[in-house]
Amino acid sequence: MAREVVMPKLGATMEEGIIVSWLVNDGEFIEEGDPIAEIQTDKIVLEVEAESSGHLLKKLYDAGSTVKVHEIIAYMGEENEAIEQTENSSESIDNKLEESNEQGKVRKTPAANKLAKDNGVDLSLISGTGPNSRVQKQDVENYLQQDTSKITPLAQKMVQDLKIDDKDLIGSGQHGKITKKDVLSAVSATTSSQEVESTPLKKVPLKGMRKVIAERMSESYYTAPHVTMTTEINMTECVSLRKQLLPVIEKETGYRLSFNDLIVKAVAHTLSKNKALNISLQNNEIHFYEEVNIGFAVSLDEGLVVPVIGNTDQIGLAEIVKRSKEIVANIKSGKLSPEYFENGTFTISNLGMFAVDSFTPIINQPQSAILGVGRILEKPIVKNGEVVINSMMQLSLSFDHRVIDGAPAAQFMTDLKENLENPFRMLV
Repeated sequence: MAREVVMPKLGATMEEGIIVSWLVNDGEFIEEGDPIAEIQTDKIVLEVEAESSGHLLKKLYDAGSTVKVHEIIAYMGEENEAIEQTENSSESIDNKLEESNEQGKVRKTPAANKLAKDNGVDLSLISGTGPNSRVQKQDVENYLQQDTSKITPLAQKMVQDLKIDDKDLIGSGQHGKITKKDVLSAVSATTSSQEVESTPLKKVPLKGMRKVIAERMSESYYTAPHVTMTTEINMTECVSLRKQLLPVIEKETGYRLSFNDLIVKAVAHTLSKNKALNISLQNNEIHFYEEVNIGFAVSLDEGLVVPVIGNTDQIGLAEIVKRSKEIVANIKSGKLSPEYFENGTFTISNLGMFAVDSFTPIINQPQSAILGVGRILEKPIVKNGEVVINSMMQLSLSFDHRVIDGAPAAQFMTDLKENLENPFRMLV
């Protein structure tokens, strides 16, 4: 009998996942443990593996589809085995998706959802004619026919930001509507025409983790108005403190204390007293968090991930060192466990190990702020009327101006500067 392949639940808070890509074609044989598809949660992309060997009999959703957890996404079984329940199950799945009763979410069919996404249409603007007012594909088509606008809202914003004349663009959407894809294609074509022609060494499809990162960074950049403020920190006392704590913490944990660990500690300590930055904007609601869960960017060969240290403000420096080193070691050995990426409330992106003084990080949504860390550099500064050499470092705070004003962001940076320049205070 055909076996069901279901959308896995990859975290306590996961309610649905996106099928990023299918890695196996219908009819193809798969060994137990082989990857079948790439699934995107709200945090990471992971592969769904075959629980037993067999042929992939039928995929029920196209790549790009959003599917609720535990729903059937495919069937496996013997070669050419009939699937008696396939058609009914597919219909049932459609109905279940359509009849989602989650408050505040638009009921829609998968076909309507795909058509809306392809054309940049906000489904909340459409009145559904299906059962329980769910939006169907025909509703979206009717909306597109009635909508005389020749450009989607997102494409319009991109045109304004990039200072492009939309008269020069050719729309590929429904009825020639200009979409985000058209704007990006125009920008790419313009850039290419200005460059000397060259032959790339190789071409790699944008997919998997790289594709998710590209989509999430673009979404964050174009939906959240970023404001970035910078400050310079005198890290001389931190350098001294680290030197004193190195043997102590290494003896207790077996790991070396890094400057990033000190910065994580300082940010958590500062954030616990500046909760106005420990928030997120989701579904037109501002979520304020009591827990301070610091995420820190980790670079992998295939992209970037942001693991989280939970309750960072409640634990000591040695525990931060131990957790961060163990998490990074596990991730770099391929253990991308969802628990490492849950419930982050603030992110730190540290490029201090490179020749980078400062940069403008993009917010890791749904969080509302991110801190960029530059390198520590010995520089001459004026102190008490004399020129002295101190260890200096620049910090950049990017925040979502929809929910965070300049004053609380500036207060956070002021307090963080005070804590890093006087790190012994955090140990009291």
